[in-house]
Amino acid sequence: MSNSEKSDSNGFWGRGLRLLLCAVFAVVALAATAPMASAAPGSVSPSAAEQKRNIDESLKVIISSNPGATRVDSNTVELANGVVVNMAFDEQKAAARKAGNTAKTLAGPGCSYGYLCIWDDPGYRLSFYYCGFVNIGSQYGWSDRLREIENNQTSGTWSYFYNWTGSAWSFVFSDKAYDYTGYISSGSSLSAARTTDAITVC
Repeated sequence: MSNSEKSDSNGFWGRGLRLLLCAVFAVVALAATAPMASAAPGSVSPSAAEQKRNIDESLKVIISSNPGATRVDSNTVELANGVVVNMAFDEQKAAARKAGNTAKTLAGPGCSYGYLCIWDDPGYRLSFYYCGFVNIGSQYGWSDRLREIENNQTSGTWSYFYNWTGSAWSFVFSDKAYDYTGYISSGSSLSAARTTDAITVC
């Protein structure tokens, strides 16, 4: 092989090697900048830290909206009138919401006997025990967040729901135990309950 042929051959293979190396580096670079895999499709819950923060913020608003209320623990507030309010995140209820399931079925642990419970869209639950009036908060609390009710108080016990008009409490709905409303949509016959800002528990 002549020197010129060697030169041409080396040039060809040299260019080929450079192109191959460039391609490898490009693949590595793309892999390095690719987004991390997302959470499993079935994961719909906010993180534990986010749940804790949301619960903490909501209960602080309930305390400020009900003079004399005190924090019992990270999830519970006791009002001056004796009503105990507990807030928790309902994993199964949240999953049903995420899947678009608003059928009248009890998803999740439900409401313990003796309690009145309400849920919001994301799947948070407020549980009430003992009788009395509860302001569930301004626009920064649970105002207009109610989407579902389970009244598991003693059979025949009534609870009453109110909306704040800006100057007075306006009655919107009453519920007799035992009752489970299922999801209350904006087109439901119970849609007024979605405007709830306060509740008289039994």
